[in-house]
Amino acid sequence: EEIAVEVMRAGLDDYILKSPEHEVRLTASVKASLARAAGRRRLREAEGRAESLFEESHAPMLVIDPQTGIVVAANPAACRFYGWPREKMAGMGAWELSADSREEVLGRLRAALDEGERYFQAPHRLANGQVCEVEIYTGTMQVQGRSLLYGIIHDITDRKLAEEALRRERDFNRALVHSSPAFFVAVGLDGKTLMANEAMLQALGYHADEVVGQEFLRRFIPEEVWDEVRGLFRGVADPGLYVRGEIPVMASDGRRLLVEWHGQPVTGED
Repeated sequence: EEIAVEVMRAGLDDYILKSPEHEVRLTASVKASLARAAGRRRLREAEGRAESLFEESHAPMLVIDPQTGIVVAANPAACRFYGWPREKMAGMGAWELSADSREEVLGRLRAALDEGERYFQAPHRLANGQVCEVEIYTGTMQVQGRSLLYGIIHDITDRKLAEEALRRERDFNRALVHSSPAFFVAVGLDGKTLMANEAMLQALGYHADEVVGQEFLRRFIPEEVWDEVRGLFRGVADPGLYVRGEIPVMASDGRRLLVEWHGQPVTGED
């Protein structure tokens, strides 16, 4: 039995003493051993698939110890993206790959582990000093009793630059509209005023809170021309149709101003 104990410590599944009273265990022991062997085989196959996915993925992937912030492993795509050799990346602090402070990075890792935060965006620094905006999808994994984080990294620098360019363009257009001496008004499909620029408000004697959300026709248009204006609105509602005409608008004191109307549909948040 001492020999059997030693070999089981070395990895043996089971043993049976060579005696008649123990032979009845033979069938059950063999079945159990085969089941355990099959389980180990499936585990090795799963680990092999996971390793293959990690190694062959075109997306940069990192495995990080969230307690220390140290990079445990980096796949070849991550090494290409960050520009560091693999032997250098394993052992680097995650903050060394980030443009944020060490405290911010460690806090983000703890949130991913403890609070289940599975997505965030952050600026990362490459080996050449270039800063890229990335989005990171994270998950947890158990390796030899340790809880580790894996991260899948996507470079979104171009997308962020495009978003910033679009924001600047919108800000410019908004400033242009509000500073223009011409009247600008936006009316929703429900007929309510969405905005009116400063030139229109001042000329007609209104404050923005007196017109935004109010029915455009009732606030600005004499009742006798409502049908005509509704016809203009229907024309504007057709995609891509540009409408032009002359209509009277009413000021807050009852004055009427004849204005030339140019209308076209506008889509999106603006």
